[in-house]
Parts: sequence; C-alpha cells; structure tokens
Amino acid sequence: MSAPDAGGAAGRYAHAAFEVASAKHQLPGWRTDLSEIERIFSDPDVSLAFANPRLDDRKRIGLALALLPQGFDRDRSNFVKLLVMGRRTDLAGAIRDEFEALLAEAEGRTELRLTLAEDLPAEGRRRLSDLLSKKLGREVTVEFDVDPSLIGGGRCRR
Repeated sequence: MSAPDAGGAAGRYAHAAFEVASAKHQLPGWRTDLSEIERIFSDPDVSLAFANPRLDDRKRIGLALALLPQGFDRDRSNFVKLLVMGRRTDLAGAIRDEFEALLAEAEGRTELRLTLAEDLPAEGRRRLSDLLSKKLGREVTVEFDVDPSLIGGGRCRR
C-alpha cells in the first residue's frame, strides 16, 4: 500500500520518471524497476533504516544503491538517489501508482474502481465495463468492489 502523497510529491516524481522513460523509449523498464523500488522501500526493515536520523545522505545513498539488483539501470539508480536525498523513499508505492496512471493514460486505457451496493454477476460486470469503454471512448478496466453500507447505486474512482 502506498504512503499518503504529501503535497503531490509522488505525482511530481512520477511525471519526471515518465518524461525520462518516454524520451528514452524505456517505459516497460521503468515500470518494472519502479515496482522493484517500491518492493525494496516498502520492506519494514529498510523503512526503519532510512528513518534513522544518524544516517547522513551519503550513507543513505550507499545503502539504497546496495539494495538495488546488480546491473540496475543508471537513470533509475539516479532516480533512487533523488528519492533518498529528498527523503521521499516512503513515497515509492505512490510514485509507482502515479506512473502506472500516466502509462495507462498514454496507452489510451483507463482503470476504474467501482464500488457497488450489491455484487453483479460476471455478465453484468462485462456489460458495464463495455458500456464504460464505449462512453469514454477508450479501453476501460474496472475493478469491482462491494460495499453493503451503500444504500444503492455505486461509487466510481480512478
């Protein structure tokens, strides 16, 4: 799960990563590596280490680079250094989420989470997904949830 985004920082980092990835035609590699970065920094022991006030930036950067897989891309390693120096490693999950949203937008896809008062059968879910795709004029992937506390209808989020 991603950390709350303090003032849109995750969006700014994701946009910067997306711009570099797009310019260098490396979107799939960035996508994969941002997931790896999230996995590393969401580890409780790693989070605890980076919260240690006795570690200076040089040691934090050294630790972060040591945690990256062998042969990690140079641009993405530099991105990790920026996260460390900006004390934003806790936003790795939110950055990955924002990057995924930018990628979906660029590919003409929309991902929605639809929470309904009652569960829909598979055919109803497919028809609703198709209707949303047609109305929005793009491929729509819908993740369905059920919340019985809703009186009726549903709630839709991107």
